[in-house]
This record gives sequence, C-alpha cells and structure tokens, in this order.
Amino acid sequence: MTASYDRHTTLTDNGRLRCLSTEVEDVRLLAMSGELDFAVRNEFRAVLQTAIASTKASLVIDLTGVHYIDSSGFAELMYAWKQLGDRQARLYVVTSPHVQRLLRILGLDQVIEHYETRGGAIESAARNASL
Repeated sequence: MTASYDRHTTLTDNGRLRCLSTEVEDVRLLAMSGELDFAVRNEFRAVLQTAIASTKASLVIDLTGVHYIDSSGFAELMYAWKQLGDRQARLYVVTSPHVQRLLRILGLDQVIEHYETRGGAIESAARNASL
C-alpha cells in the first residue's frame, strides 16, 4: 500500500499536545504526540470534533507519540468512538505497547479497534471504508 500524505495537513501544538491531521487513502488520520490528560482535554476534544466533522467513513488516531495518557484521554477516545458510531463511521487507534496495555486493563480493547502500526490501521480503515 502506498500512502499519500499530501492532502490537507494541519498542525496543532500547544507545547504539551501536538496533533498532525491529514487524509491518507480517504481515511482521516490524527497523529498525536505529547500528553493526553486533563490539562489538554478541551483542546483534544476540539481536535476530535474537527476531525470527526471531516471524516467520511474512518478515523485513525495514532497514539504512538503519546508518552502519557490519563482517564481524560481515554474518555475523549470513547467520545470519538461514540460520535463516529452515530455517523456510521469507525474509529481505529494505533497504540504503543504502553497504551495498548492500558486499553486492555480498562477493557477498551474490546470496544476500540486498535493496531500496532499506522499502516495496519490505515489499511484496515481504507478496506472497511470501501465496503
């Protein structure tokens, strides 16, 4: 699969949370880095709302650059999952081993579709978007 990263790219950076938003293979991709916690939850929610509004069928959130996430971050992921489901769209999350472990502890690994690689998530999202 050859990914094209040249469509609509925006950058959000407040010093603690950084988000790159782009479209790849007709899938909206958010690449997050930094911290997802209570202090940045409002900015994360605004980023999610913008991404959800521009998502056709699939949203991939890459959390491999996130070095800290608390319950506020997971609550926002559940918000995105619910909002996308209401629109008949799907959420895919790329996780580091640390975030994947937390998803499993919280039981969210049974709800949120998660992948170890960005390419795997995008491929699955693009395949499901074309169905």
